[in-house]
Amino acid sequence: MNFTKFRTLACAAVVLFFSVATGSAHYLWITVDPLEDEHAVNVIFEHGLKPRDGSYIPHFVRRGTTWYYDGEAVRTLDVKDTREGDLRWLRGTIQPEGPYAVSSYGLFGVYRYGEMDVLLHYYAKHISPTAVAELPTFARAETLDLDLVPSLDSDGNVTVQLLWKGDPVAGRKITIRGGTIKNPFTGEDGRITFRPKKPGMHTFLGSFEEKKAGTDPADGRAYVRVRHATTLTLEVP
Repeated sequence: MNFTKFRTLACAAVVLFFSVATGSAHYLWITVDPLEDEHAVNVIFEHGLKPRDGSYIPHFVRRGTTWYYDGEAVRTLDVKDTREGDLRWLRGTIQPEGPYAVSSYGLFGVYRYGEMDVLLHYYAKHISPTAVAELPTFARAETLDLDLVPSLDSDGNVTVQLLWKGDPVAGRKITIRGGTIKNPFTGEDGRITFRPKKPGMHTFLGSFEEKKAGTDPADGRAYVRVRHATTLTLEVP
């Protein structure tokens, strides 16, 4: 095999490896199911928006918090470890009388990537469809250190800003499901802007990394890096 062909195959293998690794990664998500007298809030830690085996849910039972915001006050929302057959996730209930947002945070702990131990933090937010008309009120979750903050303009474009403790994060990729963008990396202002192909549910994923070492006080495990990942679920009109 000549060198050029070998290099091409090697590059393809690397791309495939990272595509599979990214596609199979777990993230924290929030979905809401409207029921007859209340809404069910689902906090899910999986590849996507549906509960699966929930093998990592105990991390968020021990070290997670979920909040409910109705535009006036932020309240802690009680979510319980829930199982149905082989499915496992966290579930709570709300009785909204208008627009709202739900946010959640969980400290996963130390996880080994190859030979590197990393401390993982996860964040999630869901903004109700009825809140879109009042989006500036519900867009920012003060409960989340890493937050994706959406806005809509009169031309139908969607802008999402990635914030770390209130400051914009530049040069980070935003993964979008439900829409596409040619350059999905945040600018100096932490923003990306795109035009949705069609209305409906859109999900957004952003991340931030700190090159610092420490020890997780929960179990004494040392880490050399800290990674944060945040998601947003939003019904785009």
